[in-house]
Amino acid sequence: WETIFLGANVPVAQIDSAIAEVKPGLVVLSAQRRPTAEMLIEMAGVLRQLGVAVGYGGLVFNEDPSVRARVPGHFLGKQLSAAPEAVERLMAAREITPEAACERNQRVREVSPTPHH
Repeated sequence: WETIFLGANVPVAQIDSAIAEVKPGLVVLSAQRRPTAEMLIEMAGVLRQLGVAVGYGGLVFNEDPSVRARVPGHFLGKQLSAAPEAVERLMAAREITPEAACERNQRVREVSPTPHH
């Protein structure tokens, strides 16, 4: 899978422009502490409204499953080592192959104007 790191602490107000540019098949979010989990929950809700699948994980969700229940997304497992298999299942369920996702992203880059600074 082609992976694009959007950065840590991407503001919710800016995620729609990033999604419009990248057009991901899946966005993976993580949080270790409750305050970060609250921001993740908000971000996952926005992504859901944009029609983007969300996978997530992190210590806070392992320690408190009630927080996990509030996230509109797919929990990727308690161990980081389980995440790749969970992502494969999610992408297969969405009928998106790694090759198709890469081709789609390449087409987007070819037609998207390059910003000039």
